[in-house]
Amino acid sequence: MGPIIRSLLRLQEIESQLWALRDSLTTKQRSVSAQQRKLQQMQDQVEAKAEQLKHLQSNAANQELDLKTQESAIGKLRNALNAAKNNKEYSSILSQINSDKAETSRLEERVLALLAQVDQMQIECRQAHDQIKQGQAQLDALQRASEAARAENQQRLSELESAKAEISASLPPEVVQQFERVGRNHDGQAMAAVTSMGKRQVTYSCSGCHMGITIDTVDALMSKDQIRQCPHCWRMLYIQPDES
Repeated sequence: MGPIIRSLLRLQEIESQLWALRDSLTTKQRSVSAQQRKLQQMQDQVEAKAEQLKHLQSNAANQELDLKTQESAIGKLRNALNAAKNNKEYSSILSQINSDKAETSRLEERVLALLAQVDQMQIECRQAHDQIKQGQAQLDALQRASEAARAENQQRLSELESAKAEISASLPPEVVQQFERVGRNHDGQAMAAVTSMGKRQVTYSCSGCHMGITIDTVDALMSKDQIRQCPHCWRMLYIQPDES
């Protein structure tokens, strides 16, 4: 194994650590973002419930006003009933009173139903507010954990970035560019070992994609300090030290 491959393997080790750290931080931030979206949905639902409650309360108040108006009208009709001058007028007023009483009964039922809905909606609003408080507490905890992880790992990230830059500076620029390009396509894993199977008739494959590698590629890796890529996944190949 030549110096270029050895340097690339050290670079791969650093890159793997960087990807792991960044992935961990990204996962925590995604948890924060997901909780923020969930909390926003809960707040939107609370606002919708509050609007429904406002509408129900307004409707109930209007129905109660209609009920009071109806009851006042019945009171006036009763006074008129006592002052009726003849049976015809008395019967007419009494019929109107009975009709208004029936309407009053229907209004009372509507008012009671609306008030029951108001009570239920108020309960739901209180429960939703409690859920928002819990959701906000979870969000605060996730944000603290994310910020603590970022602060804790910042120094390590800086150290790894410095080490990566130092190794990269010792390699030809085109090799580093190739390493970065392949790594981006494979979650930071630009390198892959060549594996072998069999004793009498040995076959070789890429440990990254498990596809076959030609003997010519293996011979080149053993004899030259040059970059050879898997023809299938394009990872940069190397021979394990105990196999070279």
